[in-house]
Amino acid sequence: MIRSKGFLWLATRHDWAGIWSTAGVVSSLQPGGSWLATTSTADWPEELDRAEVAKIWELPWGDRRQELVVIGASMASALPAALEACCLTDEEMAHGPEGWKEFADPFPAWVFREEDSEVDHIFAAIFARLVRDCVPCPVARAIWAAQ
Repeated sequence: MIRSKGFLWLATRHDWAGIWSTAGVVSSLQPGGSWLATTSTADWPEELDRAEVAKIWELPWGDRRQELVVIGASMASALPAALEACCLTDEEMAHGPEGWKEFADPFPAWVFREEDSEVDHIFAAIFARLVRDCVPCPVARAIWAAQ
């Protein structure tokens, strides 16, 4: 795998989109803001194309979703199944957002900042090395195991 990036919906962080990115051995999972589904439509940005939002909207979850792009050469055929195994089962989905709060969350707490900073880039590099070496999370484990 050369690069991967996209959005993640983590059950333990139901209202926040995660932004996943890898390039070579460097990876990060950062907060990407709240999902549109958590906001009144009256508060959505005026420039937002509501027709495009309608294409991805699924009740009862709204715009929450997994959307990953993986780029590489000779990638393992096991990658799609490994990523699918990271998703909740029907039984786990049945717990709903309140029940999901009780699930173990292998990711560090997200720090929300107004601006990107050098500290963020340093943290992302350190986190990438920890994930690569320790492989604590299912998404990272699936991606690295398939390489």
